[in-house]
Amino acid sequence: PIILALKRLNKTQENAYMIGDTILDIQAAISANITPLALACGYGNENELKAYSMVFLNAYEAVNYIARLN
Repeated sequence: PIILALKRLNKTQENAYMIGDTILDIQAAISANITPLALACGYGNENELKAYSMVFLNAYEAVNYIARLN
């Protein structure tokens, strides 16, 4: 579904980010070859998320991080 959404939006994986709060979200992003960003405010285990992704306190911080990159 992630790659299909990118195609429909005419976007590339290189410029895509997926924000999630569980290890399943992070694994889905990695499988789709897009950059995962994790949230500490959700259902996932923060230490587990840190092993695979940058972790932010909330979605606002994650989106600001992306905005600063572009």
